[in-house]
Amino acid sequence: MKDLRTRLASPTGFVPRTQSQALQGYIEGVISLEYFVYRAVNVRPLLEQPFDLGEVDRLLAKGELDPDNLELLMALFQHMLKDPDKELALYAAESVSALERRYMERLRELKSRPSWERESEAVARVLRAYADLARMNAGRRELRDFYLDELVALFRELRGICAGDAGAVLSYLRALLALGRMDEAADGLRAARADLGNLPELVALAAELAYLAGNARAVAAELASLRGPPARQATPEAAELVGFWTGGRCYD
Repeated sequence: MKDLRTRLASPTGFVPRTQSQALQGYIEGVISLEYFVYRAVNVRPLLEQPFDLGEVDRLLAKGELDPDNLELLMALFQHMLKDPDKELALYAAESVSALERRYMERLRELKSRPSWERESEAVARVLRAYADLARMNAGRRELRDFYLDELVALFRELRGICAGDAGAVLSYLRALLALGRMDEAADGLRAARADLGNLPELVALAAELAYLAGNARAVAAELASLRGPPARQATPEAAELVGFWTGGRCYD
């Protein structure tokens, strides 16, 4: 029993909170195979009822949330707001307000820095702040589109400063895709690939555009360039996507 407990402990202290985190930890050698299997099948989904408010509070306490966790939390709060338990609904409403204040304050702070419009990295951070606010309001279409429109307008205004920054360009292109402005996204993507080359993220966006256009062969052809070294695929999810699209008839 002692040996089993030892094998099911994290030797580095890293405790994955999702199945994808467990897989990434195993791939990078942070956790053992036994611990990966144990965590991968024992992670409790955040949206599962009764809600794990301790885990929600842990995420809320983080200084900066990654996009996936931000979307997950907002989806969770939308569920809670409809709950007949008034205390739970109030908890959700207060949490949403706190998150909105945090991200609005971050945007104001970024834009208050001297000469931020002259530095590509600073502009990219402001664009990401707009993207986060849009993501937070995914369930409120008008607000979401407002922040995306602001992002697009800002990028175009400062294109000469930030067109060479991959992060800024990706935020801009993803905003166009989210707004359904496919022709503009395709034009922007061609310009970005000419300036920045075939970055994996740009290839993935090209594949997404091809998918939305219903062109399966083009999807597979784009993703085929990511086959090979794991570094070209960036994440386990990307590797799975590449394998799915380039390992079947649509590619062959």
